Amino acid sequence: MKKQGPHSEVGNTSEHSGGFKQDPVSRRAAIAARARKNPKEQFNSLLHHLTYELVEECLNKIPKSSAVGIDGMTVEQARENLSWLLPPILRQIHEGRYEAPAVRRVYIPKADGKKRPLGIPAVIDRAIQAAMSRILNEIYEQDFLKSSFGFRPGLSCHHALATINEILYRRKAEYVLEVDIQDFFGSLSHEWLKKF
Repeated sequence: MKKQGPHSEVGNTSEHSGGFKQDPVSRRAAIAARARKNPKEQFNSLLHHLTYELVEECLNKIPKSSAVGIDGMTVEQARENLSWLLPPILRQIHEGRYEAPAVRRVYIPKADGKKRPLGIPAVIDRAIQAAMSRILNEIYEQDFLKSSFGFRPGLSCHHALATINEILYRRKAEYVLEVDIQDFFGSLSHEWLKKF
């Protein structure tokens, strides 16, 4: 019996290409097209899109001067040792056994005298997170409103401010209400997030 590869709600990736196997970028593009066409579609088993090449590509985009994680490994060291470090990690991820390394905690002073906690993941884990983000963005980017700016590819707080300025100018608004959830990320239940 022929062994089948991983599948998702998208189906067998070779079916989208007329029978020949597509490259990873084309497969992710097919997911994006499917998500745009069927907004209510649910996807699962996306881990087969998390490949060595994608993680390597994301690692190469991390600036060399980036802070080290708890393991003390620099970006340059991670790049030099990726060929033997990453395969066992990917195996653990694909088998559902991966436990991300602890995050190095630093505190950045705020204007009000308090300190903001900042978590710095290990460099390789940062590259894995970026790769997963790219895979998930292919699906969820279609669902965002044009007025959503936070953590979206190609958008920044500068785009949000420019949009707000334009709206205020056009509508002649007299008030602006700013709402912030205090310590939102620090208040999240990490146990619930893991289960989710």
